[in-house]
Amino acid sequence: MILQGYWDSQPPAQVKAAMLADFADSLDDWTLEQVVFALRKWRNEFPNKRPNPGHIMAILRDMRGRAEVKRMPVPDRPQEPDRVTAAAATDILALAGFGPKRMDGPQSSCQPTPDGQD
Repeated sequence: MILQGYWDSQPPAQVKAAMLADFADSLDDWTLEQVVFALRKWRNEFPNKRPNPGHIMAILRDMRGRAEVKRMPVPDRPQEPDRVTAAAATDILALAGFGPKRMDGPQSSCQPTPDGQD
């Protein structure tokens, strides 16, 4: 019986009352201003479709979620670690016993083959 009103442009008074009661029960947790705003939003976005309580509740939940996100504190940006200069890095490596190794270029045993492949 409740769905009859969705297809009938002029539902009987009893059906209309049942439809309104269904809306009221479903949207009871929301303030009048919130429901009116959501109904207007639906009407503006979907002017040729009749809403059901689920459509309006989806709009209200979306609005509530966006409001909650706005209220959340913005996390602090993580502090970047101090940069080590090249000279300090060389000193640290020297203290740890690491140092650059030099390769002798001309005495290298790797010679290219005549066809150009190693």
